[in-house]
Amino acid sequence: MTISLTSEALAGRMLGKQQQATFLLVSGPLDRQPVLFVHGFGGTSRNFSLNVAALAQVGYRVLAPELWGMGRSAKPRGRYSLDRWVEQLIEVMDHLGIQRAHVVGHSMGGAVAVRLAHQHPERVLKLALVAPLGFGEKRDVRLIRIATIPGLAAAVASLRFRRPKRE
Repeated sequence: MTISLTSEALAGRMLGKQQQATFLLVSGPLDRQPVLFVHGFGGTSRNFSLNVAALAQVGYRVLAPELWGMGRSAKPRGRYSLDRWVEQLIEVMDHLGIQRAHVVGHSMGGAVAVRLAHQHPERVLKLALVAPLGFGEKRDVRLIRIATIPGLAAAVASLRFRRPKRE
């Protein structure tokens, strides 16, 4: 039997009211330990589609929400911030009845995941960071400020980069 590991094979759904709706990929048994994936700037839940499917197959409950301002989630007015995205993740966990989760953050999602663990340590079982923003030799806060400009993530995600022509 062949199992598709593409994001189209995973159940996606919207949570919350229209102006603050969160798109979420979810998979795996409801009664198992949850793993929460947090994507980076301009990313979506599709960044983790292979991880979501693989972890669900071995028995984890896996969640991959799309942060506000990106992907299929709402684009509420106002300035985005790490704290605002932490609030969004707590709302997703509360809506699904999840008290604690393993949290995996990639790039800017790593900064969001660290902030979640710092502000709500009782909600995080373990924290895994993949190339997190802001933890190199030079902690560049300007990148986080740029990443929180409303509409910028959608603009970056819509860019089409072309390879240079060979001469």
